[in-house]
Amino acid sequence: MRHRFVCGHLGKRDDYQLAAALAEKDLLELLCTDLFIRTRWHHALARLGIISSQRQSKLFRPSLVRNSWMAVFLQKVSGWIIPDPELQRLIPDRWLARILAREARKRRALLLTYEPWAVTRPTGGFPQGRKQVLFHFHPHVDREDAIYAEDQRSFPQFYRELKVTESPYRKRTADAWKQADLILCASSFTRDSLVAAGMPKEMCRVVPYGVKPTTAENGGTRKGPLKLLFVGRNPLRKGLHHLLLAWRKAKKQDGDRLTIVCAAPERAVRELAAQEKDVVWKESVSGEELARLYQEADALVVPSLCEGFGHVYLEAMGHGCAVVGTAHSALPDLGGESEGVFLVPAGQPEKLADLISTASTDPEIFRSKSEAARHRAGEFTWEKFRAGIKEAVKPLLDWPP
Repeated sequence: MRHRFVCGHLGKRDDYQLAAALAEKDLLELLCTDLFIRTRWHHALARLGIISSQRQSKLFRPSLVRNSWMAVFLQKVSGWIIPDPELQRLIPDRWLARILAREARKRRALLLTYEPWAVTRPTGGFPQGRKQVLFHFHPHVDREDAIYAEDQRSFPQFYRELKVTESPYRKRTADAWKQADLILCASSFTRDSLVAAGMPKEMCRVVPYGVKPTTAENGGTRKGPLKLLFVGRNPLRKGLHHLLLAWRKAKKQDGDRLTIVCAAPERAVRELAAQEKDVVWKESVSGEELARLYQEADALVVPSLCEGFGHVYLEAMGHGCAVVGTAHSALPDLGGESEGVFLVPAGQPEKLADLISTASTDPEIFRSKSEAARHRAGEFTWEKFRAGIKEAVKPLLDWPP
């Protein structure tokens, strides 16, 4: 008997690429989510701006989707009345997990979801013999917490506004991998964090994400003093404080510039940046301006503390921009220095400062890797990602019911 999958998640996680991968081989029985544009009424609401126009995909039929307005309601209400952000997410997450278990049981289907929506067996209503595949997009929470705790001891001034381990619901996904028959993840770092938590290594397949191809030309704009770029929404996770400390310590030439694109930094990070006259801060930019910044920057520098993947690296590389980051991300999976990928130790600004000092004297160490970075990014497509998902789940398709 050849099985199909019930797939599910809240939001437009990974632009619905998991469901699309299954649909390409007619393996998608149903996608359960909170809100997907599937009717004329939904399209009308999107045109009015009431719901996001991005909640759709042309890679599978809308008739394969089931929306849960209760999940939408629970997300909204939880955000209004519950102060703990982890509990805010837990309530709608568990609601969707119940829907996934019920639909998979009713349809005699396999289950493919992400760790927040893992179905607990047997209490979750999912039959013990039925197979569940989890895509683990974050590193294991124990690894995350250990990294943050060490960084907080070293740089306490940046954690006064952020408490990362206080919620009793912080560990809610710690045992999600134990409910799965197969684990998928986007980076070796995420896989290794799960292995450290007890997961057998042979249980996991690494399938790196893809990136939309860019047709932008370099334009020969990388010249003059060193120009570095940071792009990210979570400054502590992305290591912005380490970058700013390194920038301050580095030996720079006149005209060197660091541009930061970040909407909501902690006050201590903002104050540190304000002390540097050669730092330009942009809270938001258009897609066109971001492309221009990638094309002008000698390197994107995002020294992440703990990253499940790091799409921003591939986006920058696609514009011919070298990237600098840490092994606490997908960077070791993306390439080496010959492909424009430079690694520095996580949580050690002094090592990053040394690299910045060297590049300030000789920006060509980044600029000379432009075409190699662009070519390497072109090897990571969403088509290749979907092919990797289909190959990974193939052994489960003929599993006995």
